[in-house]
Amino acid sequence: MIRMMDIMMFEKRDIVLVPFPFSDKDASKRRPAVILSHNEHYRRYGKYVCAAITSQANSKLRNRYEYKLMDTLSVGLIYADQWVLPNKIFTIEDRLIIKKLGAMSEYDFNQVISMFYEIFF
Repeated sequence: MIRMMDIMMFEKRDIVLVPFPFSDKDASKRRPAVILSHNEHYRRYGKYVCAAITSQANSKLRNRYEYKLMDTLSVGLIYADQWVLPNKIFTIEDRLIIKKLGAMSEYDFNQVISMFYEIFF
């Protein structure tokens, strides 16, 4: 995370806590996400591109495009098993980011980006 003139700028690989809306969109819950985009994207568009992170191990939707993080405790996640969902991406403004939890390891991030490319390119 970088602070520029009282504006907090997050960096790619940062794990942040964000509000995820429920399907009825009247309420939300706080969930972790990883920032995928470079700071240049934020400077240009005012938003970050993120991927969702979940601890739901028994999901019926589990598929090969869900990456299990190797090191969760050192990046600020409280559950031992966490999966990044590179097929669940979204953009978010910095004012909606609640806080930074940590930063993903370079290895884990590269694995997520590889899956992202497999899905979308």
